[in-house]
Amino acid sequence: MNNFKEHVERFLQLMPQYQGWDREYVGLAPMLDDEQRAMLSGHDIIPQDLNDLTFGLS
Repeated sequence: MNNFKEHVERFLQLMPQYQGWDREYVGLAPMLDDEQRAMLSGHDIIPQDLNDLTFGLS
């Protein structure tokens, strides 16, 4: 998970216009099980799969 956040930091170093933005880390995947969700949440990363992303769309 630290690697994920390090990628974000490198991106922000290259794109300084975004450094002032609020950050919300989101782990997006086609499907996430409870164990994967817990692991992401434990690292302050919001777990979101395609079901979550499309919930409520008709």
